Amino acid sequence: MPSVESIGLGGGSILHVSGGDNANVAVGPDSVGHELTTKALCFGGSVATATDVAVAQGADVGTSQVSLPGDIVGKAQAQIKKMLESVIDKAKLSPDPCTVILVGGGAILCPPDLKGASKVVLPEHAGVANAIGAAIAKIHGAAEKIVFGSDIQRGIADVKAQAIANAIAKGGDGSEPTILLEEVAGVPYTEGQTSIKVEVALPADHARVYAEMLDTTSSEEVLEHELHEETKNHDIDDAGDDDKKIDLSTYKPTINSNGEWVLTETDLKFLEIGCYLLGCGGGGSPYAPYLHMRQLLLEGESIKIMRIEDLKDDEMMPPVASVGTPAVSIERPGGDGVWHAMQAMEKEMNVQFHRLVATEIGGANGVGTLVWGSSRYYNIPTVDGDMMGRAYPNFEMVSQYINAKSINELLPVFLCSGTGQTVKIPDNQVDETTAGRDIRIACVGMGSAAGAAGRPISGKLMREVGIPNTYSLAWRLGRVVAKAQQTATLSTITTALIEAAGGPKSAKVIFQGKIRSVETKITTTAHSLGKVTLEKLSEGEREMASDVVGSEYEEIGVPFMNENLCVIGKKSDGSETVLATVPDLIFLIDTATGEAVGVQEYRYGLKVSVMIMAPHPLWATQRALDIAGPKAFHLPYEYTTSLEYTKPISVIDEFKQKA
Repeated sequence: MPSVESIGLGGGSILHVSGGDNANVAVGPDSVGHELTTKALCFGGSVATATDVAVAQGADVGTSQVSLPGDIVGKAQAQIKKMLESVIDKAKLSPDPCTVILVGGGAILCPPDLKGASKVVLPEHAGVANAIGAAIAKIHGAAEKIVFGSDIQRGIADVKAQAIANAIAKGGDGSEPTILLEEVAGVPYTEGQTSIKVEVALPADHARVYAEMLDTTSSEEVLEHELHEETKNHDIDDAGDDDKKIDLSTYKPTINSNGEWVLTETDLKFLEIGCYLLGCGGGGSPYAPYLHMRQLLLEGESIKIMRIEDLKDDEMMPPVASVGTPAVSIERPGGDGVWHAMQAMEKEMNVQFHRLVATEIGGANGVGTLVWGSSRYYNIPTVDGDMMGRAYPNFEMVSQYINAKSINELLPVFLCSGTGQTVKIPDNQVDETTAGRDIRIACVGMGSAAGAAGRPISGKLMREVGIPNTYSLAWRLGRVVAKAQQTATLSTITTALIEAAGGPKSAKVIFQGKIRSVETKITTTAHSLGKVTLEKLSEGEREMASDVVGSEYEEIGVPFMNENLCVIGKKSDGSETVLATVPDLIFLIDTATGEAVGVQEYRYGLKVSVMIMAPHPLWATQRALDIAGPKAFHLPYEYTTSLEYTKPISVIDEFKQKA
């Protein structure tokens, strides 16, 4: 797929001048849109636009002369150049210079030279390239049908005729059809039924379409409605219509009379964003399970979270998770593997589940666990806590194992493909790594994606070894990002995230830059293994004060194994400094959205902030460092940190109704 990047820059983009004598000039993102020919200075209007800047520099556009101060024109052109260079850099696949081809009416805004471009090409008639493309484009038509019996050829002819008719109705000329696709296949699990699908392309019948346009009378009101307007109030938040109506700064979650947190669509959006941050680059994107849960709510189901302190000693709950590589989760979302694994574990252990607990809060598993506790499936609340406080790539890297005498206390584990394949990892292991290896081997055999349920634990044990209030933490982090998106305050997002994580003693930004290169591979154990290298921003790329954080380093390297493992800063003299290692939480944030960037999404040119957060104190013990510290990942570093853990405030405790 081609890379499509958008910025708020066009011919109608409005110039904003502030600061008096030493004026600051911003271009856009608001625009006069289709009213350019009446509002721009070059057309006799009163609004200074990007087109006016081009006219002031010699472009032949408009009906009136443009009189703008030279310094304003220069600063506006510099801003336009910076915006174009930035978006070109994001679209590139490597740092190598590329050829830039300009098309569209806005092409006149582009300077002849751009950083990162080997040459800038402005073809003849570039301003009407879109119209030319529309004129020569063919019209698509498609049709499909299930036919019964053996007369398949007649069925193909009928479907082909329907596809052509559909294209003609869109403005095509049916005299010269091109068959793009002719697909004939038996319908699975049936007899005598055949599915036929045909796609065609026809040349456009411009004469007929134009004649029909002349014969069609449209009121001015309809025409105005159909005009494309650039200036619309786009809501950055894509959480759905309900969230667009909600003031996120005053939103309060629902706590029922039993002290349970009953999730809404707004809560789900917060959790989706927050869990991905806590994934530390791994865990897979929570977007697919978020959509699953959102659909459950729309269908009338309920999803609840309970306090870890309210667990009774004898209540039983399985730690559950999806297993595999984040890269595969993009192509194979969803599935009932976890549900089937839970059912297999119930039968094996002859136990009834009272609650549900996430193995890891980070990434898709934090959000996905809530699905199986919903009223559609087990109808039990999920505990506000997990066994990691983040995401880790290996089976033994759970808080339950820190104080366990044997890995067998975590076993058995059931893995299910969701399509009928089940594997049991028994509780007779001789070392701590064999079980994890066998889980990964089974997972690879299921296509590098499976659902897992671990040995059920009691409420008493969960209170002792669980990482508390991690759903509350994810909710708060997600709320910060969603509020910043809604109020267009992403420039201060890292400061807000630090406060949500417990303040400057618990989290901080250690670098701000852009991704220069990514090395990655999927291993035979279904891990995404590699390293991402970031370089500091040049002066021309810096847009705010935070962009200089970590600028004493020319670049940083972040090795990862599903999750980010450490941060190594490299100075201009070649010296290196360890800035952070696991078990500190290390995550990259897309500065354009404030949201997490997963390892499968690392790509050249992406501008990010690198943040670290203190882990739960359990992970700083020597036993825990042996399990999931730097040496466990074969890193030659010792764990040191200046951060202090702050226990997240329970959402239930904060928002429950006081008696």
